[in-house]
Amino acid sequence: MGYFLYFSAETWTLLVAFVTLLLVYAYWPYGTFKKLGISGPKPVPFFGTMLNYRRVCITLFKPHL
Repeated sequence: MGYFLYFSAETWTLLVAFVTLLLVYAYWPYGTFKKLGISGPKPVPFFGTMLNYRRVCITLFKPHL
């Protein structure tokens, strides 16, 4: 853990650039429908609205005991 702070300036620049590009890649596609004025649930980066569908499926297909 002590060696983590001793990276060179180039390594830190590349790490920051990589994290920035990763976040841009994660958030970029989800603004399309918002720009068009289409309402909907707010998506989570990399998962979209898939987690909302999981919650709906759990409640719809829960066995009635």
